[in-house]
Amino acid sequence: MITRVAAAGRLRMSVERATEVMHSTGVGTILNLIGHPEQERDLRNAREAREMVINTLTLPSATPDEGGPAATGPAATGAAVASPATALLAALGEDGTAPLSTGERTLLLEWLNRLADGADADA
Repeated sequence: MITRVAAAGRLRMSVERATEVMHSTGVGTILNLIGHPEQERDLRNAREAREMVINTLTLPSATPDEGGPAATGPAATGAAVASPATALLAALGEDGTAPLSTGERTLLLEWLNRLADGADADA
């Protein structure tokens, strides 16, 4: 599912990093829930964690016409590079038919991963 979000140009970071964030949050949420007696578990925490992860991993629609606010400000500038880089990574990973040598593909993938994760590298 994360790869499909990336292919749509809506992922803020690389698929690998987004997967780690999603997994970490899921494991932490589950451990927190099972650490409480069943009658004291608040399942709203799981829903809130899910929404927080989705908001962290995904970008708003590019234009208001697509059902969301247009991205603006400094974060939008980083996202303007990260989102297409992530989408291209997803596209390259799907078919592997790009007319590149092994070395060129390796270098391109390294650059795209760096660009995809670079939007918030200083954070």
